[in-house]
Amino acid sequence: MPLRLSTASRSTSVGVEICDAGLRIAEVEPGRPLRVSRLETAPWDLSETVRDPYPTFALAPLLSRVFETNRRKKLTVHVALPSRFTVIRQITLPDVGEKELQNAIDIQIQHNIHLPFDEAAYDYVLCDPPADEDGMISLLLVAADKSRVNDVIQGFRTIGMRPKTIDIHALALYRLIRRFRPDLPNNFLLLETSEDTVDMHVFHDGLLYLTRQVPVALAPSAEVPAFDYVSQFDVEIERTMNFFMYTLNQRDAGFERLFITLPRDVDASEHLQALEERIGMPCEVLPLAEMIRRNCEIGPEAHRMPDLADYAAAIGLALRGV
Repeated sequence: MPLRLSTASRSTSVGVEICDAGLRIAEVEPGRPLRVSRLETAPWDLSETVRDPYPTFALAPLLSRVFETNRRKKLTVHVALPSRFTVIRQITLPDVGEKELQNAIDIQIQHNIHLPFDEAAYDYVLCDPPADEDGMISLLLVAADKSRVNDVIQGFRTIGMRPKTIDIHALALYRLIRRFRPDLPNNFLLLETSEDTVDMHVFHDGLLYLTRQVPVALAPSAEVPAFDYVSQFDVEIERTMNFFMYTLNQRDAGFERLFITLPRDVDASEHLQALEERIGMPCEVLPLAEMIRRNCEIGPEAHRMPDLADYAAAIGLALRGV
């Protein structure tokens, strides 16, 4: 059941997350507390998902149904692509001017960085420079499938709208967590679980250095009960930490905490205590739905929404504009 409240502000910011379910939409208005006036999922046309499980080529008809014509030019929209359409790489390059740096990045993308798509749209941010290499800089490169980015831009343009930013899922989720959890440590791991996938994100000094899908089976069996974090995740967590510290040359960056998001109605307290002992790091469940309820004005209908946590990234996107 979608949430729709009357709009009280002209400065409504909209987050649109593209996901396997379709489009998750959140409209947020500034204030104390923040006012969430809309939460809605627009499902994909099943006839289009036969061709592509993420039919971004058919965005325009979907967008035209969920955004009223008379509001389209008034809304500030921020969009997130699924993690599977993005790649994050840390690269080290000579410390040169901006134009030369852009050329060097283009060469890296064309010849030295393997990407799972033909053409890339990219952005980058400078990160900690290498300690033992004078005249060099390090940067985090975020590359996205250019065809998907073009689909998004064209879909919105067709209905007379233009997204202000195109982001990635992990950063949208981080923005919500950072906003509502001011004591967030500088260095932490985020293990994001759903009913059928597990993604691990590495954050260091407020930057996303690494995101990867963890190859585990979440379906329960006689041998492995569902969400047994000890038997399934400890090796992958250690592997991720080692890759970050040694392959990415971040040996001095100690992780302070492992945060975990869980599907609703899952109690993993027993497993988490054992996992803490195995990896030697505090583990904490992030109650995303409760964070939204506690920090936002959402109305009684949203308080009862069983899938409220699924809108965390969409709300995080909308927070860019409030």
